[in-house]
Amino acid sequence: MKLVNKISLILNGLFLGALIYLSSVIYQSTQTKDSVVYSKKKYAGGIEFLVVRRPRNVFGDSLYFFGARRTETEAPFILKYSPILDSGKDKFETIADLVECGQDMYVLVVKNGEALGYKKFNIFDTEPRRVEEKDFKACRNGRGTF
Repeated sequence: MKLVNKISLILNGLFLGALIYLSSVIYQSTQTKDSVVYSKKKYAGGIEFLVVRRPRNVFGDSLYFFGARRTETEAPFILKYSPILDSGKDKFETIADLVECGQDMYVLVVKNGEALGYKKFNIFDTEPRRVEEKDFKACRNGRGTF
């Protein structure tokens, strides 16, 4: 009986060790880093606006954040805390444009098939808001702000 208990204890220890090792390998393989999916220079030699993709899970869902940096080699010196897009809620294929409308106000143009969607935000908003195309065009042409 004592021999069976020792063997059982050893096998349980080996199983637990293998399980811990396997879970750490899976955890390390799912660690992904932020990536820049869209960038636009404000003017030559100036600030570059970014849309940064941060993976949420291994199933492909991501959060998208607004950021800014001086050069392509630097890390963003501004990175908005709350996401401007969520791939789970906002259905889109690509980011078409990022337009500055007024002071610290931006409009993100996303493309879903042939349709375009417009999301307005500033760096202090917690939730971006949808905007109509006519309002976006007026703002882009400099005839108004939101």
